Amino acid sequence: MSALLLVALCLGAGVVARRFLEPAALSGYVLYVALPALAVGKLHQLGSVPWLGVGCVWLVFGGAWGGYTLAGRAFGLSRATVACLVLLTGLCNTSFLGFPLLEALVGPQAIPLALPLDQLGSFLLTCTLAPLVVAHARGAGLELRAPLGAILRFPGFWAMLLGLALRGVAVPEAIDGALDRIGATLSPVALVAVGAQLAWPRARDAGLVAVGLGYKLLIAPALVLGVLMLAEQPHDATFRVTLLECAMAPMVTGAMLAVRADLRPDLAQTLLAVGMPLSLATVWAWAQLG
Repeated sequence: MSALLLVALCLGAGVVARRFLEPAALSGYVLYVALPALAVGKLHQLGSVPWLGVGCVWLVFGGAWGGYTLAGRAFGLSRATVACLVLLTGLCNTSFLGFPLLEALVGPQAIPLALPLDQLGSFLLTCTLAPLVVAHARGAGLELRAPLGAILRFPGFWAMLLGLALRGVAVPEAIDGALDRIGATLSPVALVAVGAQLAWPRARDAGLVAVGLGYKLLIAPALVLGVLMLAEQPHDATFRVTLLECAMAPMVTGAMLAVRADLRPDLAQTLLAVGMPLSLATVWAWAQLG
């Protein structure tokens, strides 16, 4: 409940104070300060890794990228629209909404199981393949130089490498605490930035919103459920955590990437604003199956 209240308050604050805010500066802070701090702070704390669960998070992203690319060619969608859909509905909100919902639906034992899915799944994708999607949408084509350059210029990528390099290393408590506090500002600041740019959804985007959220909240978790059953994954806490994390709402950082790169920011904001509250019902429904 507190997570949903925070979503409403931050979005509302952005709407009310939009004339005093600079969304580009806020999104720059999220991507170049808060995200790297969060990546370093969390990745070095990783314990054992449930690789099947991490693979399922990547599968959701791969399914979105492949599916929307084919749909874009078939229906004449722009590169910006395809990239926006991939960034919003291929990346899962595995921590901000994911952790509170998991604790409520599964119990506190779910958080250690979810952390690798969040860091080696959602955040690793944000620091690697997501910049590739952005670079391709902005005209880099399929040549490697420009997309790889985009990754190497993205601070989150270097923060990810540093966090993994420090895995198992005793980081001073003062540094750890500072990283945690900076990282904790990511979602609130990002949501304020989104709220500052919210506009009434356009009727012509209703189909795209339905398709995007249909994939994110229904098709993707159904695909993951099938993979878990084929792998004969026991119906334990790991099974439920994997399924529910892959069923979560669109990721806030994905929206920031789309907005900052000017990849259909209007569509990105609508997918986030509608998807977050709607996911509360759909995640609860998937929890009954897990």
